Amino acid sequence: MLTIPSVSICLLTYNRAAILPRSIESLLLQDFGDFELIISDNASPDNTEAVCREYAAQDRRIRYRRNDKNLGMIGNYNAAFAAAVGTLVAIVHDGDHYRPDLIRKWRDALLAQPDAAFVFNDLEAIDFQGKHRHFYLHDYPRRFERLELTRMMLTRPDSPVFGMVMLRRACVEASGPFRLEYGMIGDVEMWMRLNLDYPVAFVGEPLIQIVPREPGHPLSYVNWFNEQCFISIHRRTIETLVTRGEGDRGTLLRQLRRLREKRWLVLAASTLKRRRFDLLREGLALFRRDDSVLLRTVGWMLRPLA
Repeated sequence: MLTIPSVSICLLTYNRAAILPRSIESLLLQDFGDFELIISDNASPDNTEAVCREYAAQDRRIRYRRNDKNLGMIGNYNAAFAAAVGTLVAIVHDGDHYRPDLIRKWRDALLAQPDAAFVFNDLEAIDFQGKHRHFYLHDYPRRFERLELTRMMLTRPDSPVFGMVMLRRACVEASGPFRLEYGMIGDVEMWMRLNLDYPVAFVGEPLIQIVPREPGHPLSYVNWFNEQCFISIHRRTIETLVTRGEGDRGTLLRQLRRLREKRWLVLAASTLKRRRFDLLREGLALFRRDDSVLLRTVGWMLRPLA
């Protein structure tokens, strides 16, 4: 009789055959063993498939799947989730290294909080050689009540939740899939959306070592489309809160405007530092009709440089 594992681990991968094995091996060494490992290959052009099939032949817990075409990162999230059978679904990424107690700690947190939609944790950043760079440590509570994490994210220029979490299947199925229209940061919208209806758990330990993005990765440089998606996610969330009677539109939109100004200035400074005047021009064109006096003034000052 076929036994269905309680946890599905979805390892998302694209074109990282050289560093993928260490991720696979760290997941196979988890001290909680009742899992399936789904490696979801987003149509990698390198030898990722050969690497994965070799591991799958050696360990029956591994299921390798390959998209017929590249679905984008968020499309791969949805494809991997759809293939999973566990009531708890972990989403992890290629190249990162996972502490042996990661899955157990995540699972224990969700079992202790049966109404929580997902769990995330502190992180350690390492380089490609495995050398420590820095920690992402936070004094977050072990439990965010409904709306607490979302309200915090509405005030931040970044996301406190990276792309690695364990999700409760029932909550995602009730809320709906990751939304493709938000591009590579569609997961940010999911974390905010889930907390609109459910609490969120947190483990205050660096259970994952994350590696840097390669030069040229879409999230390694200023990307104005991602910036537009970020603002759209916030606006959609604000409208949901207002519609539910859980927020004041004027207050939240003023807050978003301040946040947008802060993010735009940081991104513009980054393009100037790198002398990427092409990206600066894109940013100026994107915000030239913005009703923010600050953005219009700074844009006018920077226009000769672009």
